[in-house]
Amino acid sequence: LAAPEFDDERYGHLEDVVLRYNGYELEARAGQILEGLGIPTAVHEQPLSVLSGGFKLRALLARTLASEPDLLFLDEPTNHLDILAIKWLEEFLVAFPGTTVVVSHDLRFLDNFATHILDVDDQRVALYKGDYTDFTRLKEEERLRQETEISKREKEMSDHKAFIARFKAKASKARQANSRQK
Repeated sequence: LAAPEFDDERYGHLEDVVLRYNGYELEARAGQILEGLGIPTAVHEQPLSVLSGGFKLRALLARTLASEPDLLFLDEPTNHLDILAIKWLEEFLVAFPGTTVVVSHDLRFLDNFATHILDVDDQRVALYKGDYTDFTRLKEEERLRQETEISKREKEMSDHKAFIARFKAKASKARQANSRQK
């Protein structure tokens, strides 16, 4: 068989596509992400099907991070990561230029990179500025404020009822008591 003829124009077009999508940098970037997530270089070329469950999840996370999305949704991203990989992921997310939405029970992880917490509680959604520790403090302050307000209203109602009960029988105060009763 004869070798196919080299096509300068087609080669130039493909070179433009590779440059436009940072194709030459992508392999190096993917390698850095895989290493950061604790996948050794020797494993990078292996098919996903032969990797352990933990390495598969790390590889899928790496693929997501390498795709450079504008919006990143992560569900329990620290599962199956060791401490070094979690630290690397925290640093990656702090530097990430897009928006990140993370569902996690790893409170230390949330403290180390979150700038806002979206709290979904009792059919109510509230946005809190700060990390997880800030969120818990602010939510507790809000709860105490609400309890104080409820206690204050209950005392006012109790005082009004006591006033009405005390002065309803007195003819001179009956009109005022009836007015408060309304």
